Amino acid sequence: MSIILGGLITGTCSGIWAWYKTSGSVIMIGSTAMLMGMILVGLALVVVESAVTSIYVCYAEDPLLINRWDPEFFNQISEFLHQRLQHRSSRAREMMNHNRFDVQLQDSFPI
Repeated sequence: MSIILGGLITGTCSGIWAWYKTSGSVIMIGSTAMLMGMILVGLALVVVESAVTSIYVCYAEDPLLINRWDPEFFNQISEFLHQRLQHRSSRAREMMNHNRFDVQLQDSFPI
């Protein structure tokens, strides 16, 4: 989503600039700038995504390593993951109960 937004912003700004400079090539300049903007935003986001993934992998392999590195960050990430797991488990429980209710309805009202 961010990649598309970055491309649209870049393409729109370049298209407006091209409209004032040369009105004949607005589509070509705007679409080229949009593609270039999408590529550059995508490259920037890949770096951030890989950094976040590596922190999660380090936490999964040895949580105490992050605790020695930065205790405050360790507490924040532990709390966030605990909240996330509680949310996922409550969602799973809700889905299981919903499926049981569907099975009970099918048993009581055969089709």
